[in-house]
Amino acid sequence: MIKLAVSFEIIFLSSSFGTINLPTNLALNNLKSEEVVITYDDELKTPDLDGNQGYIVLKNIDDNLVKDKINKVKNNIYFENLFSFEPTKINVETIEQGIFYYKIGEKKYAKGLIKGTEFTTSESLDNLANKIKEDILSKKLVGEINFKASNVPNIEIGDSWENVYSTVEYTNLDYESLHYGEYIERLECFEGSNDKHFYSLVTHSSDIRPNSSNTNDFRTSSLVFDSSVSNNSTTILNFGPGARGTGTLISLKADPSYVIDKEGDYSFSCEYLVNEESPLIKNNSMGGPGNLNITFEYAEPWTEGNDVFEYALNESYQSCFYIYESKLEDYDSFKINSDRTLSMVRDDLFPWNDKTVNFDFSTTIE
Repeated sequence: MIKLAVSFEIIFLSSSFGTINLPTNLALNNLKSEEVVITYDDELKTPDLDGNQGYIVLKNIDDNLVKDKINKVKNNIYFENLFSFEPTKINVETIEQGIFYYKIGEKKYAKGLIKGTEFTTSESLDNLANKIKEDILSKKLVGEINFKASNVPNIEIGDSWENVYSTVEYTNLDYESLHYGEYIERLECFEGSNDKHFYSLVTHSSDIRPNSSNTNDFRTSSLVFDSSVSNNSTTILNFGPGARGTGTLISLKADPSYVIDKEGDYSFSCEYLVNEESPLIKNNSMGGPGNLNITFEYAEPWTEGNDVFEYALNESYQSCFYIYESKLEDYDSFKINSDRTLSMVRDDLFPWNDKTVNFDFSTTIE
């Protein structure tokens, strides 16, 4: 079995460096190798990966433009909601605002994405970059995940699956002048095939971090995974979770080896801990046309003072998987459209400020 930590787009350092005069001070060498360099480039070009522990490249944000957008939204919404006691529902698209690289070997780097919204300020982006820097330096992105030590998903992938797409995204959840929290997602796609079909295993591992800095206003409301494919010959062979069982352990397992290749290991398993009553899991997937829809619905995010409230208020993890079966002749045109919607609520002292903000994510795998 392959123990899945996180593997992404791999960048190799060139082996032909020429003649380099290395410092004789080993302490200086060790210090350099532990650095994470943060730079700014609107084109997000790959920096020179010259041996440091990590590199973060950010776009420049014009805070005056952000402020204008915030004021425009506030002016439009305030009077509309002044006499309303129903939380406003808002949809906000996420946008790319940076990239990062972190060292996974002697001359290897993996790549990740940094996202935010049109309401993300330069300060908010810098704060997220510093959190990514901490994760890189602590080796969190390359360390083995063990759900027994925490509620982080523990994922195992059979040896016969081939990793064809991997990415990690750190996203600032910003709306108006408020920071709702951060969302970190690891998205992986693996492939296998036989003489008639090819198979795609997609895995999502999501870390939701509501803003808890001197506030309990922000809570997770729901997380929706909505996936479709580019052709009608594709069916869903397996997926999970399909429903919520009892207890605090979510266990996802599949082994289509008997369908793909009896001699191979195409198994998948994932386990992690949740609240005993939250989230609820709703499944509206359609196996025939290859459309998948799974909703993790957090129980009572507006109700305070109980266990499910604490679960929605604090950091939580969710995971899902799905396996597509497609005809070999459709391989060249095959692509997966993966949409996710993370809903966060703000419960303000004044009811006209209450909101449900739906942060939308979209990824195409081809």
